[in-house]
Amino acid sequence: LVHEPSNKFDPKAIRIDFGGHKLGYIKAKDTSILHDEISKGNQPIAYLVGVNLEAKSYELLRVRVLVDESIPKVDAVI
Repeated sequence: LVHEPSNKFDPKAIRIDFGGHKLGYIKAKDTSILHDEISKGNQPIAYLVGVNLEAKSYELLRVRVLVDESIPKVDAVI
């Protein structure tokens, strides 16, 4: 997960990368907890939990993001 403050659409944008490739972005409505944690120097971990090949291109992947045990997980579709 990469905070992308230079994103022209959302300065709190969080990009998901894997193997040097951009997979997509966490939707803006789901980024507040993640943005705060990344800004504190914590590194949330994203796990791929589903693929929907019939979905729109921006909703193909479902990820689960874990921040730490004291903060609820964030499920997101990217």
